Amino acid sequence: MPVKELSITYKGKKIRVENTWFSGAKLYIDGDCRDTTNRLINVDSTKPLLSASIETESGSEIIEAFIVAIMTTKIKLHANGEFIAGENFK
Repeated sequence: MPVKELSITYKGKKIRVENTWFSGAKLYIDGDCRDTTNRLINVDSTKPLLSASIETESGSEIIEAFIVAIMTTKIKLHANGEFIAGENFK
């Protein structure tokens, strides 16, 4: 089963987004699945598909995963609305 994955470490937290053709997408923070969706196609790149909050030294932050999948899959991550990793699509 084809899988598209994006993994980063952000402020000491291991963040991973996994998208598969048949199982939808999952957002993991430090190995714990924090959000999931069974949507197989997403064409709206302006709304996050997955999100979770994390605690950092500077306070709580919202991690958002944007995934666009039509012919190919693109993934990007934002923290508190700012791009932090992935493909910077609009």
